[in-house]
Amino acid sequence: MDLTPSPHPLVTAHLDEVDTLLRGLPPAERSEVMEGIRAETTTSVARLGADPTDAEVEAAVARLGSPRSIADKAYADRKEAGHPRQAIAPGNGDALAESWVPVAVAALGAGALVAIGYLAVTLAAVATGRWVLFAWVGIVLLSSMSPLWSRGETVLLIGLVPVGWALVAVPGRFGHSGLAVAGGVAAAALFGVLLPRLVLRGRERAQRHPPVGL
Repeated sequence: MDLTPSPHPLVTAHLDEVDTLLRGLPPAERSEVMEGIRAETTTSVARLGADPTDAEVEAAVARLGSPRSIADKAYADRKEAGHPRQAIAPGNGDALAESWVPVAVAALGAGALVAIGYLAVTLAAVATGRWVLFAWVGIVLLSSMSPLWSRGETVLLIGLVPVGWALVAVPGRFGHSGLAVAGGVAAAALFGVLLPRLVLRGRERAQRHPPVGL
């Protein structure tokens, strides 16, 4: 039985953001850097005792530096060691770290929601399915390759369109038009709660943490 206590949510959020900002490093090196950062953070919080308050944990984490400053130092140390940062290219996060990415995700999400709403009213699955698929593929590519969202946020973005589609398509497939409309309302509520929040988080990170120069 594993009796290791779970990390504090503030620590988890801090480490997730650092990990996201380090996507420009090769995977093995990124993992090594994160091990050191995780150990340092855990040690700092452990000094607070068995049951620290949120304010105490937040202060302990803040003393280690912001996620951006920690990432900048990791890149700077790598450069000084003779390992230049990877070139900007889709896949290492740099090319998709600008504020247009959340805007594009928002537009694709809105387009998918319109198509889902049209399906709820008309049950025209063939006519709307291709537009939903197009929007979903775009969201998958942008959110998974961009460093602007954590893993959990990326999962939410990727899952939003299929869940919304299922809420309408499943009852529609069996001819339950009333349930399809209700599913459309539920899908709109789901999109309305999650999509703006995730898009704003991405925009805030893009504006607050521009890509580190080569």
